[in-house]
Amino acid sequence: FKNMFTSGMKVLARVKVNPLLVQEDEASKVEMPTFSEDVVKALLEFIYTDSVKELSSIAADLLPAAHMYQISALQEICCSALLSGLSVDNAVDTLVLFDKFCLPQKSYVLKFVKKNWTAIQWQNDSKEKLNNLTSIAVDILNL
Repeated sequence: FKNMFTSGMKVLARVKVNPLLVQEDEASKVEMPTFSEDVVKALLEFIYTDSVKELSSIAADLLPAAHMYQISALQEICCSALLSGLSVDNAVDTLVLFDKFCLPQKSYVLKFVKKNWTAIQWQNDSKEKLNNLTSIAVDILNL
């Protein structure tokens, strides 16, 4: 598997392997300890097919992997899936995720949060999550 990443295969050329992020054990098993099995499967599915089945259910978990391996097309479709499913229930988590990866779509989510703050503030841990990230709270106030 590791050799596939470093060979000249065009399909996998988009994935940048950092030995600190991907470890190979003695049995030639590659472990990606940061991500769940479902995320790794979806990542490989995208690399081979340029699509991910049931993206909406895994987009939030897949986005960090797409970012880590610098797969911009996958980042874009994850962001699109997250934005199309944006609601008062997931807006703060989406905002935190977009802020973490400095995504330009963050401004859209900020506007959504500000517009829907009355409903969002009553969601579990919304205020706490935003208080922990004062830069986001300041961004909301500056809109």
